This record gives sequence, C-alpha cells and structure tokens, in this order.
Amino acid sequence: VEERIIESLPASRTRHSLLGRVAQWLPWNGALKASYRFYADDWGITAHSAEFELDQRLHPYLYIGALYRIHTQTKVRFYAEHLTTEPELRTADSDLAAFDAQTVGGKVSLDMPFSWDFARRVHVDLAVERYFRTNHLEVMVYTCELGFSR
Repeated sequence: VEERIIESLPASRTRHSLLGRVAQWLPWNGALKASYRFYADDWGITAHSAEFELDQRLHPYLYIGALYRIHTQTKVRFYAEHLTTEPELRTADSDLAAFDAQTVGGKVSLDMPFSWDFARRVHVDLAVERYFRTNHLEVMVYTCELGFSR
C-alpha cells in the first residue's frame, strides 16, 4: 500500500496579470468583443487567455450571443503526481498543473420595459457553457439570471 504524501505550498504568492479588451459595434446591430490576458506568478505559472464574444440583436428586446475562450498555462515548479522522496514543496492539484482549456458557450438575453411599481425594466439571461481541458476536467455550466431596475 502506497502512503500518501501531504501537499505543501509556499506561505505566499505574488501574482501579476495584464489584460487588454476591445469592443466593436457591428453595422448589422451586433457587437464583437475580444480580450487577452497574460498571467505570471512566483510559483512558476505563466498563462495566456484569449476570449471572443459575438452578440447579435434580433429584436429591440432580444439578443443572442456566442462565446469562445482559450487558455494555456504552465505548471508550478513543485508540481508532481508521483514522488519517491518528500521535497519541501509539493502539490498534485490539477489547477496548478500545465494544461490547455477551452470554453464554448451561448446565451439568449431579454431586456424588456415594464410599468410595475417596483421595476421599469426586467432583464433575463439564459446561458450554457462547456468547459474542457487537457488534464481531463470537463464541465457544463448552465446559468439563469434575472434582474430588475427602476
């Protein structure tokens, strides 16, 4: 029987990130948004993320959207899945491993005026995203948002 070695992380972590975003209104009543994020920390991770979103208005109160995100990162210096000795720092956390990830998603949004006493506008979002990465994590995310404004 193999004995498990307990994770040991540094006491502190210094992180840096740089983010850039652009948005462009499209002449057919749509919008294209793009962003890029660079990340680095003193544990040895560097990461790059790019995201693209396209929104299209179908009616004054209704629009749809599509999303694509790609992310790649290196592992921390002390990442290991199999150890023969017990080094001072160690982890097998898959979020700290090297991996590539993608997200694909879509949404439907309703933004309607109302004449209620407590709200003049109601906003509803229904969305689904599929997140998957090379170290075998896959997630389906379903969201429903409801908001009121005066």
